[in-house]
Amino acid sequence: PLGYVEICNATGGTITSPVNVGGTNYTIHRFTTSGTFTPPKDMSVEYLIVGGGGGGGTTTANNRGGGGGGAGGVRQNIGSPIAVTGNTGYSVMVGAAGSGAAAASTAAGSKGTDSSVNFTGNPTGSGGGGGAGTTAASPGGSGGGGSGQTTGGAAGDGIPEGRNGGNGRSNPTRGGGGGGGQSAVGANATNGAAGAGGAGFTSTAFGSVLTTSVAGGGGGARGAAIGAAAGGSSVGGTGANSTTDNGGDAVALTGSGGGGGVGGGRGGHGSAGIVLIRYVANGACPSAPTASFSSPTLSWSAPTYVPTDQSIASYTVTYRLSTNTTSSGSIYARGSSATSINVTGLTSDDCLENNPGWICALGAGDMVSGSTYSFRVFARTDDGALGAVSSSFNYAVP
Repeated sequence: PLGYVEICNATGGTITSPVNVGGTNYTIHRFTTSGTFTPPKDMSVEYLIVGGGGGGGTTTANNRGGGGGGAGGVRQNIGSPIAVTGNTGYSVMVGAAGSGAAAASTAAGSKGTDSSVNFTGNPTGSGGGGGAGTTAASPGGSGGGGSGQTTGGAAGDGIPEGRNGGNGRSNPTRGGGGGGGQSAVGANATNGAAGAGGAGFTSTAFGSVLTTSVAGGGGGARGAAIGAAAGGSSVGGTGANSTTDNGGDAVALTGSGGGGGVGGGRGGHGSAGIVLIRYVANGACPSAPTASFSSPTLSWSAPTYVPTDQSIASYTVTYRLSTNTTSSGSIYARGSSATSINVTGLTSDDCLENNPGWICALGAGDMVSGSTYSFRVFARTDDGALGAVSSSFNYAVP
């Protein structure tokens, strides 16, 4: 049963399996660059898609803060899996970060680009809007924050999956507004402070693979005698806090906005988006049988998880020398729906005699008296796929 993992799991991205979330083991594909997700069979998946974050804006005046960049938009379907088709390559696009406005300019930051997967409906997380300089903030997954111009900079409007950016403050304090985050609007600058970036999005659905928030807005830069503001959820970039400071860059691979710059410093860079896809571990195949061994009988029960479009047709028992820890074993017996096998004997004929109805083939040769072998079990589906492996059990051949 070589290759059962490849049969049961999809390809694409960085794969982590198993990841226990709420008592269920998942396989998770993490895309930080564009690629292709290919399931081996029809299966159901859940996803989290985050667009690239927008860059922060800047100004040349040391008393007028630039606006924070907006967060990338978020799309997710946790709790509502969708069906994907086996042996079909689904294109995964990971959105690039928006750049902060160049130093000694009065430009807005650039917008992040979209992340998407061409599943049904083409779910997309839009790139975040750029924060304002003299040039206005732009809309995006979440809008960029306005700058502290004398008339107050307008914020970009978040499109449906995000939030608006905050407005910059006009005279007298002129702080930059915060970029919008996935969960909250960017804060407006006030006479006392620049605007903080909007809060991002937190998910526990991907366990240890996703340990930070995503999609936080960038903080606005300081104005006249007021401080800069923090980015949203500690992932958006912090606004500039001195008269010639750069805006802070967003935390990498979170789709968050960069902080606003001021007084000739550049705007903070946004961060690239991310795409995560999960499904039940070995999700195109059954889970492992629960096995036990009472010499010379190996027994097991049916897997607790079987894909809805499959059924268990038979079981496969494998063996290997217990000292051989790298081999996955050779087929010992298969073809029966029985849930036990007598492992007494050295040859295929012994196996057939002790286990009527099984197909026995000692792929690694006859077993040797006095040697210890390790046995384990796979479930075989009606389309021939092998599921996850059971625990192994040692048997010393008399």
